Amino acid sequence: MITSDVDLLERNSRAQPGSMLGLLWSENSFDRKLFDEYCVVAESINTKLDTGVEVDPHLVAMSFFVYSEILKLLVFHFNPLDGYEIENMTEERYLAILETLDSLFERHRVSASRSAD
Repeated sequence: MITSDVDLLERNSRAQPGSMLGLLWSENSFDRKLFDEYCVVAESINTKLDTGVEVDPHLVAMSFFVYSEILKLLVFHFNPLDGYEIENMTEERYLAILETLDSLFERHRVSASRSAD
């Protein structure tokens, strides 16, 4: 992985200001560009695992952590009892993001299990 990919995962894992998770967590704002950047990095991990390239387990763990935090934040903020709404988030976008994450991490799960064999 290149340094910028590792940096992106680390910044999101810590929900640092300006990161996708930082914006979701502290500002209740969704940034599609930052989400897409995260998806590219997660897909890169999948591709490496598919082709037998060794991937640092810490990077895989960070990617899964970010994935799970995105899901939690989306679920919490779409709960009608939650007092906050995510800016720039329609129901259609919400469903599309969930589908993207589901597809990405189903492939990730399959790739990881293949590389463990």
